[in-house]
Amino acid sequence: GLLHADVEQWLAADSDKARFYELISRQTRLWSEDSRGERWYAADALAMAWALQPEGALRVESRPLNVELAGVHSRGATIVDWNRQTGQPDNTQLLMAYDQGRFEAQVRAALGV
Repeated sequence: GLLHADVEQWLAADSDKARFYELISRQTRLWSEDSRGERWYAADALAMAWALQPEGALRVESRPLNVELAGVHSRGATIVDWNRQTGQPDNTQLLMAYDQGRFEAQVRAALGV
């Protein structure tokens, strides 16, 4: 995750991108700070970082994954078979760790900082 204090500083930059992102992420960041502590977990930004610079991945796991479409208690839930109990083949890669400095540099660059 990104330290809220760092993100606030980056979003205060004098750039159109920083101003735009500050506005569209404000509610989520405030909620995250109130309920999740000092770090903001920006999954979409992390996914983009991995797509743009896959060499930043420090740990990737392969596992079977399904999307629940007809569940009684859930619909659209992503189900990962972490223990490989279903016997299904691995069909996805999951990012477990990414170079923190590289991620932060990508976010700063995207914001024009």
